[in-house]
Amino acid sequence: MPELTFGRRAVGRSPSDLLAAEEQYPLAARLLRVDAITTDILIRSLSGNRVADTKAVAKAVAKNVELSIPTLPPADRALVAEIFTLAAQQERGAWFLSEAEKLRVGLANLPHYCSRYPRFAIGIAWEETVRVDFSTSPEGLYFWSVVEPLFAVLFRPLMLRGPGPATGDAAAQKQVWLEVEESYLALGFDLAALAPIRYGGEWGRLSSSAQLQVRAALIEECRKQAPMNLAGRFRAWRAQPLIERYYAKANRGQPQMRETLTKPLQRFLV
Repeated sequence: MPELTFGRRAVGRSPSDLLAAEEQYPLAARLLRVDAITTDILIRSLSGNRVADTKAVAKAVAKNVELSIPTLPPADRALVAEIFTLAAQQERGAWFLSEAEKLRVGLANLPHYCSRYPRFAIGIAWEETVRVDFSTSPEGLYFWSVVEPLFAVLFRPLMLRGPGPATGDAAAQKQVWLEVEESYLALGFDLAALAPIRYGGEWGRLSSSAQLQVRAALIEECRKQAPMNLAGRFRAWRAQPLIERYYAKANRGQPQMRETLTKPLQRFLV
């Protein structure tokens, strides 16, 4: 029998197993560099730093903005500019990319707001949504494809207890919180930090000041528990749906991009 490809052997692997397997392949070095950049941004954010800024774009579409990540060292900024320009992505086959997308920039800045405006931080972060111009902002495209999805998972419990609550009956809400727990486990977090805020916990019986303390405690636990390879674990976890979909369609030959990529998978592939 022919040797299985890396992709075939990656199907169903845990994040830690997939990252360990990648170490044998030189092609993974570029991914690991991006992982390191993302982990650094995460740690800076969880330490209370503002990690994303925006400014207006001087072009006809005045509502678009350019996003920058001020904490990036020069070498990291150069790598992001090399990989995440719109033209470079399109040359590699990302025909599905648009020139601009709406981003919840405030998710990455949430710990910063919590340290300065604790009572209003969730609302400020939720409202900090902008349409980022990818044609002028490689850091914006990187933020859209890598950074925002990571913070959306990490801070989902806080949004569920704020402006984006779970809807539906009890079963539907329990399922949402089960997904939260599964994502935290995949990223290597201890679920004890979720106890006061999860479905069926004591959240509804807490005073507003106590709820603020729970939010701050969850962010602090994320900071303390965040493993050094958190961005890599997140990437490996998010890779599984794409890997599984590709090989589910590979029985009759090599699948085409159009039949393999759903919109969420397009975002991950970037």
